[in-house]
Amino acid sequence: MDRARRGRLTPVSPRCYHPGRGVGRTPKLGALNDLRPSVRILLAAGALVTAAPAEAALKFLWPRDGSVVRESVNVAVDASSLPGNANDAYVTFHLNDVFMMAAGASGTVSGGRKAFVWLWDTREPVNLGSPNDPPRRPDDGEYRIRAQAVSGDGRVVDSGTVTVRLANRVTSVSPDTPVNLRYRYSVGASRRYAVRIGVTVSEIGGAPITSNQEIQTIAYTGLMTVMDVRDADRALIRYRPSGTTLRRFGRPIRFFPGFEDGSLYELVDSRGSVLDTDLFSTVGIRVDPSFGVDYRTSLPRRPAAAGARWQGPFSFSLPAMGSAARLDADFTLEGLEWAGGRECARIGSEFSGEADFQFRPVGQEQQGGGGDFGPSGGAAGGTGAAPRPARVKGTATDWFAFRTGDLVRREATIELDAFMDSGAVQAIKEGLGLGTGTGEVPQPVNPYARGGEDTGRPGPGDEEFALAQEYSTRVEGLFRPGRAAATPAFEGTRVKLKIRISAKLIN
Repeated sequence: MDRARRGRLTPVSPRCYHPGRGVGRTPKLGALNDLRPSVRILLAAGALVTAAPAEAALKFLWPRDGSVVRESVNVAVDASSLPGNANDAYVTFHLNDVFMMAAGASGTVSGGRKAFVWLWDTREPVNLGSPNDPPRRPDDGEYRIRAQAVSGDGRVVDSGTVTVRLANRVTSVSPDTPVNLRYRYSVGASRRYAVRIGVTVSEIGGAPITSNQEIQTIAYTGLMTVMDVRDADRALIRYRPSGTTLRRFGRPIRFFPGFEDGSLYELVDSRGSVLDTDLFSTVGIRVDPSFGVDYRTSLPRRPAAAGARWQGPFSFSLPAMGSAARLDADFTLEGLEWAGGRECARIGSEFSGEADFQFRPVGQEQQGGGGDFGPSGGAAGGTGAAPRPARVKGTATDWFAFRTGDLVRREATIELDAFMDSGAVQAIKEGLGLGTGTGEVPQPVNPYARGGEDTGRPGPGDEEFALAQEYSTRVEGLFRPGRAAATPAFEGTRVKLKIRISAKLIN
């Protein structure tokens, strides 16, 4: 090959082996005519391979590029697609270039594959704008999901991107079109709901609590069965929980007496209003005042379009924490969107009022036994006084399938402002690892000792003695010997709790 022809070769071509000339640069395709046919074929194939665009090393198992997504989306990156020298790498996920989360370790997904996973709840408010913008629910439309493999020293060693189209909104019905929202009943129809009630503490005695550990968790399957249909608008419904588990500070309780020993019967109409209750209820649930139906919502009396408002009751359970609460609520039809694979009306609600509250001692730990675990006692109004009701306020979102007449999902957040006795407060602190210590508490010292024999000074006059008496009265009983100084003996510490209720239709 002459010098001029060699001079036109691309300087960045990869080096390869040439028969008879050793290692040199890959010739252009036009120069292949000078070579034997078999060699021309091999070199041409190599040139095409090197010219092909490189694919991103990080491979998305799902979602696929260009797919339509809604509700909760599993975003999974194949762990085997990470660079081979990135054994200590983790994966970060970004939505429209905004960091969402980091997955430090891979897990097993369907098919036994290892993957780094981010569960994107597309209905959760996020901030995709400027840093000062408030979080908001993502609108329907196109979104970029980018994954990055980051090495242990913080270097991005690889990445990959997919584009998806979010489509939560129902498009078969215009949001301006009134929709008839009502339950549909048929004899023998049964629905099961996975119900979870988690309780965390946000404040004790005015001091914020940063721990997110749940002090109590209840989970059960709520069974709702239509026993009889009186007419087109009334049905006798049987409610019963099963498979109940109770945990306090993450520890399972051996038994939870009374919660499952019976059924609650209610006569309800097609709008979810309770017309009568306890018609045939057996002992157990009905006797236990903690039981409430956490998977029923109030519906408007007439067809409603987006923005419609109405009022109705909101009830929620307080298992092992007091009586079930039933409060007046304001409801709003926020829009139509998909949930649980069904076309639903998204209904928001706000409520406030009072509720009876008291932690109950229940059962034993599954591991170790040794009596009741967790806080006992509860709301207090002073020694010998009736428990003081707790102040309650909260919000909820319900997804009601308007075509099938079922509640598909409920998510509620409830703030509870209560006064609790010292025993319950102490148990909560210990359960959260916020113990106040032990040891003898120094007794209050009276600065005005009567008589001069103790101080070597003359005794106080009448005015000083009156002050001393007032001091003694104020401090008397504030502390108990053998308890920590930070643990008051009087009852009535203000505690703020946050209750999260989740109910999802599972059949």
